Amino acid sequence: MTAGRPRQFDEGKALDAVTRAFWDNGYHATSIADLVAATGVHRNSLYATYGDKHQLFLAALESYIKTASHRFKQRLGSSTSTYVGIREALLHYSYISATASGPRGCLVTNTTIELRAGDADLAKCIKSGMAQIIDLLKHAIEKGKEAGDISADIDPADAALFLYSFGQGLRVTGRVSKLSDLERTVDLALRALFPGWNSSR
Repeated sequence: MTAGRPRQFDEGKALDAVTRAFWDNGYHATSIADLVAATGVHRNSLYATYGDKHQLFLAALESYIKTASHRFKQRLGSSTSTYVGIREALLHYSYISATASGPRGCLVTNTTIELRAGDADLAKCIKSGMAQIIDLLKHAIEKGKEAGDISADIDPADAALFLYSFGQGLRVTGRVSKLSDLERTVDLALRALFPGWNSSR
């Protein structure tokens, strides 16, 4: 009698379901049984494809970071105006936290808060995602300086870290705030970089 073949399934759809489960419940509160229920895939097939729960979460987090970075880059480049591009990117942070998709916040932010000391793999993944967004912001700020929209004495690296940190705060407060309130907060924060800019123009 030959051994049964592993169950075939759509890995992309399964990983999306895994990501949503972890996003809704957090890493530590999500069991393998929860992931089996979310994906409809037998645990043996999940293990054979991704490894254990920790490896499943790393795969989900890496996929999330890749998609989030791409969307952030798109919004930064949505206008020839550096101000508008940065504003749109920051409002995207607010939007996904404060809209009808549910008060999930950001998976990276949630994971950072939940991160336990000694989990080097998750820490490395989070730092990589953080570096990607900060680098995108840094380039946008450099572009703004070249255009004369941002003061020459602003350090792009410092400003990028400031905006990243502010954006993560938006994702936390966005879980319990109205989008309109967060929009005003974004405009207030951007005055530090664009003191002469009127957001309505």
